[in-house]
Amino acid sequence: MSQGQQIHVQLSIPNRGARLPSSIPFNRDTIVQVQIQPSLVGTPDMVVFSISGNSASNGDVVVVAGGQLQASGMVTIRGTAQTQPGSSGNLQLVARLKGQQLAASPGFSVCAHPCGVANGPHHVPYQINPGSIADGVVGMEVKIVIISDSGNIADLDEVAEREIVSDTHSRSPSMNGFPKGAIKVQKKLQPVLHVDLDWHTIIVSTLRAIVTMKLHGKQGEWSQDQFDEFQCSRCGMESPFVIDNSGYRITRIIELDAANILWLTVRKFGHPCNIHGRTSQQGPTVILEDRMRVPPGGVATGFPFP
Repeated sequence: MSQGQQIHVQLSIPNRGARLPSSIPFNRDTIVQVQIQPSLVGTPDMVVFSISGNSASNGDVVVVAGGQLQASGMVTIRGTAQTQPGSSGNLQLVARLKGQQLAASPGFSVCAHPCGVANGPHHVPYQINPGSIADGVVGMEVKIVIISDSGNIADLDEVAEREIVSDTHSRSPSMNGFPKGAIKVQKKLQPVLHVDLDWHTIIVSTLRAIVTMKLHGKQGEWSQDQFDEFQCSRCGMESPFVIDNSGYRITRIIELDAANILWLTVRKFGHPCNIHGRTSQQGPTVILEDRMRVPPGGVATGFPFP
């Protein structure tokens, strides 16, 4: 480097999603692209990269590769301790030459985020008041598991989530535009480590009305889509963000068999979702299916329709 020559360094932390506060995953390598102009190749000088702000509250990051560069390239960093809530955005990747700071990234945090939603393997027919048409509810009960980009769900202890369900679509012609259904948002975000079971149900009296008023002996089906959204306290998210790879389609099929007994099939499978302009890729679970009498259960025999 000739005397008086200025060296320019550009670097920025990769974006984990539009509108998300700057952060890197916990316990995973993050590659940062670095531009150094002009090159220092052929000189004894090196641009040295380090982390500023490491602490028990801010989190901890180490440079694992590319800590010294003479030309544009990559610096690999890894979050080794997560940022505590209330201390987001205080970490920086800093570039120095001969002890003089040339550039610093915007502040960022270290935090695990959900990267998918799996369903099962637990899934069973679900019922409430199985002997009652007026008060009975039937459907599928399924366990859901939030997947962490750190590889350990325990690292999501400061993350909450909820599901978003689309309006009703893909009705068979026999349904004649029924049932209706608007977009549903689960009222409260729930801690990822204590996520409830998921239920895909319908009221028995509604099923009876569909059969008697719409189907006239034909099979009927309809679908809704679902994805999940999350909010992370460690990086200071101000609003929930859609979880990648959390999209599913839930299809309900109703039919009368030769004995005039009503059956409900609930089928849930990974499917790309677009709900009111917000999208998620399909979830990793291929397909789950439960078929049940209405009402279901060992003692319930269903009910005939004329």
